[in-house]
Amino acid sequence: MVYTETSSTSWLGRIKNALAGIIIGIILFIAGFPLLWWNEGRSVSVYKTLSEVRTTLLTINDNSKIDPANDGKLVHVSGDTGTPDVLKDAAFNISENAIRLRRSSEIYQYKERVETRKKKKLGGGEETVKEYHYDKIWAEKPIDSQKFKDPDYRGKNRGDIPYPSMTFNAKNVNLAAFKLNDSLISDISNFEKYNASSGELPPNLPSNTSPHNGGYYLGNAPSSPEIGDVRISFTIVRPSNASVIAQQVGQTFEKYISKATGRHFEMLKVGIHSADSMIDQKEQENKLMTWLLRAGGIFAMFLGLIFLFKPLSVLGDIVPFIGNLIGSASAVIAGILAIMFGSMTIGAAWVAYRPLIGIPLLAITLGCIVMLFMRKKKNVVIPSAVSQAPPPPPPPA
Repeated sequence: MVYTETSSTSWLGRIKNALAGIIIGIILFIAGFPLLWWNEGRSVSVYKTLSEVRTTLLTINDNSKIDPANDGKLVHVSGDTGTPDVLKDAAFNISENAIRLRRSSEIYQYKERVETRKKKKLGGGEETVKEYHYDKIWAEKPIDSQKFKDPDYRGKNRGDIPYPSMTFNAKNVNLAAFKLNDSLISDISNFEKYNASSGELPPNLPSNTSPHNGGYYLGNAPSSPEIGDVRISFTIVRPSNASVIAQQVGQTFEKYISKATGRHFEMLKVGIHSADSMIDQKEQENKLMTWLLRAGGIFAMFLGLIFLFKPLSVLGDIVPFIGNLIGSASAVIAGILAIMFGSMTIGAAWVAYRPLIGIPLLAITLGCIVMLFMRKKKNVVIPSAVSQAPPPPPPPA
């Protein structure tokens, strides 16, 4: 069953909302400039840091012992990982020699989903229809159903999960002869499924608990889940091997601080990897992040301009067809302006952060504009005075 809510906004009300939206538009449009500028600086800073890391690191080939001469240096180490620690999840009587152990708990509950349709009316008003759908899902975080729109579903969810999700990490993890710090341990993420329900059922669990898919199910029937049922699964990280780039400090590692940029760098990748392949990965991640933030900055400008132009389309909505035309034209203009202002900001940032590249590109761009202007001017045809021959004499009578 779908719960429907219908509301109407008058033309004057829409104009008032559109005018109020101008403030949001100005904020979004202006916010795009510092975001784009900061992103270019961030990108260059990361690039310089990675270049410094690539040229200054030392690959340790003999990882069976620690060389005090490398203390304070940026090093690359690969080798087997291990730990003497035993991780325990007392609630489920789990005890394993592992690097990490994760309990994942999900509760079966309702989730509200809203579908919105808007219809313009002659005279500039607008009708909004909201349809509220209620889907049954498994999720780790409980959803507060007291805020649901449909009173029939309000309060249907059962609340908290009795055994919430948790991750247990070993404190003493070694990579060959080195000891890993907490941040590097948390980067080891090669989890695999762990069968926790092969033995006897822990006595402290509720009576409706049963083994299920290597974990446990709190409910009557796993094949027919009911609201409030909980399913619990486990994954584990066992000792394997890994590669690290970090600063050697005694028997462990710390984050390396770039001398050129002051940025911190530390990296762990599961498996045996060369230093170059690890840095290549970080460079690709930096490029992807740079383009995503560029798109985000330009989109913020575009959205801000849409808010600024919104009153024009609302004014035209007295006749919906005219309002739609104005809205479409506004979107095109906003897109062009956003790309133009965004590109100008990125170009200016390149001149500031990458002068050796930005200044030549700017000079080439300006040169192309001047050449196009001169060529256009040269192709203009200037009319000249043309003498006209006298008309022929009239024929003889």
